[in-house]
Amino acid sequence: MNAGEPNFPQRCQGITRRSFLADTGTGFTGLALGAMLFEDGVARIKLSS
Repeated sequence: MNAGEPNFPQRCQGITRRSFLADTGTGFTGLALGAMLFEDGVARIKLSS
């Protein structure tokens, strides 16, 4: 290891921790909101005939 190289483990290139947490957080929020709206009867499942 050279003195100029940072001592970081290998990470996935192209995605940051911040963007990953933002994406998963908004996905979970949408899921929870959809479940609450479904329970309230605002969102309904379309039954195909």
